[in-house]
Amino acid sequence: MNRLQLQVILAAVDKVTAPLKKMRGAGLNTQQAFKETRAKVKQLEQQTRQVQGYRNTAKQLGMTSVQLKDARDQMARLAQEMKASTAPSKTLTRSYAAAQREAVRLKTQQQQLAISQQRQRTALREAGIDTRHLSRYQRELSASLARANDQLKQQKDRLAQLSAQQKSLTLRASN
Repeated sequence: MNRLQLQVILAAVDKVTAPLKKMRGAGLNTQQAFKETRAKVKQLEQQTRQVQGYRNTAKQLGMTSVQLKDARDQMARLAQEMKASTAPSKTLTRSYAAAQREAVRLKTQQQQLAISQQRQRTALREAGIDTRHLSRYQRELSASLARANDQLKQQKDRLAQLSAQQKSLTLRASN
């Protein structure tokens, strides 16, 4: 084989492999962007869970506080009844004891929820989320998550397209 024939063959090989190399590079770039976007989506989902957890804890804390107030009111009412009676009945005494246990249980639950809420507030603050503007942040978070998911879908479609093109070029190159 002479030098000219070798140059022609090498030029033909370069002509066939150049698009494959270009597609491989594009595929790698798209894959990297896909991984970065997927990581961003996971981060946004984590923040969404944190915000939702904080909101749920705040809601539970509010409900528990109302229940505790009601339990204390009932305890006070039963205490008044017992005080007014010269010999309180066993039923009244049992009701008072049950109301007292319930108030203690609710007070403990309220304290645990308050501690949990404070920890969540601190974690949110460390993540750069101000709990005073939670509604606005949650809207922004939802919008960011929707955009990231759209971007992820586009990148996934682009990867599928590049894969199909690469298979097509490989088949053509082998024929």
